[in-house]
Amino acid sequence: MYKVTRRNPFGLFDEMFENIFKDTQARTTYLATDLKESEDSYKLLIDVPGVSKENLKLTLDKGYLTIEVSQTDEIKDENERYLRQERRSVNVKRSYYVGDTFTEEDINASLENGVLTLNFPKEGTKQEQTKYIEIK
Repeated sequence: MYKVTRRNPFGLFDEMFENIFKDTQARTTYLATDLKESEDSYKLLIDVPGVSKENLKLTLDKGYLTIEVSQTDEIKDENERYLRQERRSVNVKRSYYVGDTFTEEDINASLENGVLTLNFPKEGTKQEQTKYIEIK
C-alpha cells in the first residue's frame, strides 16, 4: 500500500521568499557603511535603499553623528487579496563617533540612489549643542 502525502502547493514559493528576504532584511536594518579617507577629508557612504530624505534624520551631539531612519511602507488596496506581504515599518538608528570638533556646517550630506553620503573635513570647529544636518 502506498501512502499519499499532500503538500501545500505554495510551500516552495513561501520557502523561496523566506530565503531571499531573510538576508536582505538583516542588511537593510544595519545601515551598511563604508568610510573613505582623502588627504583633507573623510567620506561616509551609508546604504539606505528605498528611503527618502524626509524619512532620514541626522544629528550631531557631543561628537556623535547619529543617523535615524523611520519609514513605513504601506499599500492599501481593498480590491486586492495578498497571499504574502514583505513590506514593513523600519525604525533604525546608528551612531558614529566623529569627534567633538565638528559643527553641522562642517558636514555635507547628500542622498542619491539609496546611498547617503556624508563629507566632512579631518578637522572641524568646536560644537556647542545638538545640531541637525540638512540633506541635499
